[in-house]
Amino acid sequence: MPELITASAGAALFVVVLLTCRRDIVAAVAGTAIIAAVLLVPTFYVAEPAIKNGVLVATSVATGLALLRRKFDASRRRGTWMLATYVAVTAVATALHPVTAQLTELVSAVLPGSCVAIIWYVCSPRERQYLIKFIVFTASAEAAYATLEMVALAPRLWENPIVYPHQLLSGLTRGEGTMGHPLMLALFLIFAAAIVLSKQVEFGTMHRAWLFTLLSIGLLATGSRSGLIVAVALLLFSLGGTRTARVSLGAACATLLVTLLAATGFFSGDLVTNFLQGDSVGHRSGAIDAIPKLLAQHPTEVLVGNGAGSVDDIFAEGLLQAGNFYAIDNQLITTIVTSGLLGLALLAALVATALARSGGVRKPLIAVVVFFFTFDVLAWPAGFALFALAIGMCFTRQSPPVEMHDLTADGTTRNPLLRAPQNSDA
Repeated sequence: MPELITASAGAALFVVVLLTCRRDIVAAVAGTAIIAAVLLVPTFYVAEPAIKNGVLVATSVATGLALLRRKFDASRRRGTWMLATYVAVTAVATALHPVTAQLTELVSAVLPGSCVAIIWYVCSPRERQYLIKFIVFTASAEAAYATLEMVALAPRLWENPIVYPHQLLSGLTRGEGTMGHPLMLALFLIFAAAIVLSKQVEFGTMHRAWLFTLLSIGLLATGSRSGLIVAVALLLFSLGGTRTARVSLGAACATLLVTLLAATGFFSGDLVTNFLQGDSVGHRSGAIDAIPKLLAQHPTEVLVGNGAGSVDDIFAEGLLQAGNFYAIDNQLITTIVTSGLLGLALLAALVATALARSGGVRKPLIAVVVFFFTFDVLAWPAGFALFALAIGMCFTRQSPPVEMHDLTADGTTRNPLLRAPQNSDA
């Protein structure tokens, strides 16, 4: 009862804040709370039902209050209706399979992320700069905690019965932070690293280097091989200079990583064998092998899928990987299962359109899409939120327009936030 009273009082106070704060910052205030709730509470399978429902209600109320005080024209936001169409196809497939599919699972996965996307579009360019900074600094704190968690200097934050042994550093466990799963944390960290390298926030060169280093250490703590590979690739493609310089830096990064792995016993035990030939690799290749069986289903299931929450039943029918691990670990195959070829086509069209319009903000979306090949990203509320946010970053301007009072006599800007790349809202 005391916890309920405290939570109710906090919620009432937050509503008052949203109703009384200045109109030009209300979206940033609501967005900060929504992003914090989605990223810091792993509602997918760790949190209690009361906490999960609390996050759904809180994100919806905060979004609604922000919309009451700020205009939002969804018809002018191509990213909004394209994402909504993809969700609608999944919802139709779910309604067509009431026995095996679960509409509540779809709502739990997409509602918080949809709120994040709406708030992002409602925000002014100045507010978006604030939210980007909040995401980067939150990810930095997650990286620091995951590193301490990996070396047993900090406790696990959630009562997850599964302990994940580190796949790169012998004798250690993988960091999870507040995300409740190493791969979800890796996705969040690589998303933030992509933002840092995209120069969407005005950091100095040294600050940018320190942030990227901290996020990379956090990625190592998660034990995500794909995350580390993406981080190195993003770094190399973000640097200027000649191709020779980038190749040399890549070789130096590879040498440093190999030296670190050798010093920690990676090559002397079973870790290297599991890395190259373990169940994880075989399971993900099995997802690709399942495509012919999925395409042999009834035409309706092939076209629009089996709906959200149907993965377990498709496993039981023997259409997916064999074994006792009931996760597909490939978002594209998961999309075929839940939303069919139509859903997959819509998802591909959304990503392609966003990348075509993105200018200098491709990296966060690219980072998320790369994880599609190793993880069921959109099945997780935080994963769907990061994807929706990355789409929104492609369709909107990240920095404020330059105004006359921000300019000096020689035409340069006084405001450092205004020196970020300019992108037109779609």
